[in-house]
Amino acid sequence: MRYILFHPTRDNKLGGAQALVVNVAEELARQGKNVVIIDHRGGYASKNINDDRIKIILIKKIINECYSQIKETDILICFNRYIRKLMTEGDLIKCKVLFWDVYYPFWKTLFSFGSLEAPYFTPKYKRKLLNYLVSNKALLAMERRGSEYISRYSDAEPNILPIPTKNIESVSNGIYNKNHFCYVGRFQTWKVYPFIKIIEDFSKIERKVVIDVFTDSGDQFKLFVESEIQVSSNVSINYIEGQYGTNLYSQLNCYQLVFAMGTACLEASQCKVPTILMDLSNVRINNYSYRFLYENDDFGTLGRDYEDIKYKFENFENIIERSEKFRNFIINRNEIYIEKIHSISSIVQSLVERAGHTKITTCDYVGIAKSIPFFFAFVKFRNYISKYSNF
Repeated sequence: MRYILFHPTRDNKLGGAQALVVNVAEELARQGKNVVIIDHRGGYASKNINDDRIKIILIKKIINECYSQIKETDILICFNRYIRKLMTEGDLIKCKVLFWDVYYPFWKTLFSFGSLEAPYFTPKYKRKLLNYLVSNKALLAMERRGSEYISRYSDAEPNILPIPTKNIESVSNGIYNKNHFCYVGRFQTWKVYPFIKIIEDFSKIERKVVIDVFTDSGDQFKLFVESEIQVSSNVSINYIEGQYGTNLYSQLNCYQLVFAMGTACLEASQCKVPTILMDLSNVRINNYSYRFLYENDDFGTLGRDYEDIKYKFENFENIIERSEKFRNFIINRNEIYIEKIHSISSIVQSLVERAGHTKITTCDYVGIAKSIPFFFAFVKFRNYISKYSNF
């Protein structure tokens, strides 16, 4: 049996899903499993996997190109956006399939154009697809919110398998730069709006601060920030590109506090630095409650949608003071939280177990999609226009 991870990318840019594929593949190999990754030639996984135990299958366009290299005894582990691609471009594949929902709003968008629901896909049809996947043990959720959404349309809740983080060895000498802060995040509007809120809150406190932004596109990030806000004179911002992995981790413990979301938050929290778990937002944020990673009370969640948040708001300056006065306590609690919920060794063991329980093949999946009126044609059309839009 081989475990085939399916989340191909066309470029070498690092994102949460890309990191997940590489980390899980390496841990599966470490645990003695036979691992394969499907990727494009210039994709992140094909460029960053240096383990001879992991086989890379390269494709140019669609998954059907590699059907002859996939055996019926294999298990294909498919991640969010490629749940659509597999439906329309993987009908020649005969192996078992397991879907891992690592971005819970996906199931809302599967039946819509952006925020516009497709009129034919009533709850009846959502139930037909999601209940089929859950009842056949072919769908895992990443977090409680995703599980709750899926269970609206299924007779049972899917199992939750949180995002794992690889183990990062980081040594701190106990010295850090007071009033020097850091934000880690790719250039995406839903990552920039939370950062703008951070700037606004720093501008309200009486201290000069420096914020380093580690991102993939500093110019775009800076232009977007400056189009939305006039940065206060007490806040100095540096945009830094191209710092990933060990190069980034070795720098983080020099900061008083790091702000991040998703996988970046898990990795930063292992670098002996207090780390805030940020939420995502596609709009300007008015009030906001910051929380350290260990204070997260939503199982598996690594960043909620700001518009869904209903918890109390905490004074920003209190968070800054806590990061200084209780630094070692926060670092320790964050590390305990990661080991308890996001340990890669235990999560990959659970993934192997869940993969062995799935009852459907890719052929079954394509068949159920085609049985839903208009749905298969809709997904094919949506895949086509996604090449030219943000849908």
